[in-house]
Amino acid sequence: MSTTTTLASTESRLFRAYWQDGVLDLLAGAALSAIGLGWIAGYPLAGVVVPPVAIATWPILRQRITRPRLGQVRFNARRRFDMSLGMIAVLSLGVLLCGLFVSRSKEGASYEALRSLAPGIPALLVAALGLSAAAALRLARLAAYSAVFVAAALVVATLDAEPGWALLAGGLVMLASGARLLAAFVRGHPRLAAAMDP
Repeated sequence: MSTTTTLASTESRLFRAYWQDGVLDLLAGAALSAIGLGWIAGYPLAGVVVPPVAIATWPILRQRITRPRLGQVRFNARRRFDMSLGMIAVLSLGVLLCGLFVSRSKEGASYEALRSLAPGIPALLVAALGLSAAAALRLARLAAYSAVFVAAALVVATLDAEPGWALLAGGLVMLASGARLLAAFVRGHPRLAAAMDP
């Protein structure tokens, strides 16, 4: 086996492990649950306050949980390019589809359909972001979360309920999954000797 093949295989294993720590799922789930609860309770500003807190917390948790078990990971240029290209392609497609939907909504029937779907739109936007992240990171579970958000959006739209309920439902699914992944990651990846406290 060549050195290049060994390095590629090691990098692929590290890439899979790097995203199996559950931190992304846990934080995104907690943030979306908090935003949903805020919306339901009449505090829509939670949608402005919570995301920056979650984003700031993510590298701290990665440094305290993931790095001591996997080390500092820097993926090769090709993998980083593929991740960026996947994110750009899916987001571009999403913008195009939204543009087509809005242009069609000028017609009366389409406008009524859009209006009836309004309570589910925040969850549908989260689902679109989840699909773009799933494509960019090649993580099927993010696509599964997107399906949960789509289902929650349709239920909320059908019941004409508060949009926060769909965010809360999807967020709790992500939160539970993230907690399970994190527990499995910590059990399956002991701290590296270099990361142990003296």
